[in-house]
Amino acid sequence: MQSITVVPRAPQYIEGVTNLRGTVVPVVSLHTRLNIPSTEESNNKRIIIINSHGITAGLIVDEVNSVSYVLGKDIEASQTLDSIHSSFIRSIAKIEGKLIILLDLENVLKERQ
Repeated sequence: MQSITVVPRAPQYIEGVTNLRGTVVPVVSLHTRLNIPSTEESNNKRIIIINSHGITAGLIVDEVNSVSYVLGKDIEASQTLDSIHSSFIRSIAKIEGKLIILLDLENVLKERQ
């Protein structure tokens, strides 16, 4: 984990900002943003850098097991998610027999009114 500088009066899910090669990047706690209980502290936590719709941000994750390229044919149609009431879930992918939740990063990064 890189060092994070706290930003006063930022939304609760913003842990702060970090320096990425000279650029200040906001860092989002996915636990807080997705309303998931925090796990115990671990040396495996990482900040993954994403770029969505021209916005660069860091997402704190518990650990990174692998990085995968998801093909369109592996993504389930959104109607399977109708019973899940979360604007943060975009779809679900099936990769090597595992189900992977794909986040709607635009909604994760958007501040709610």
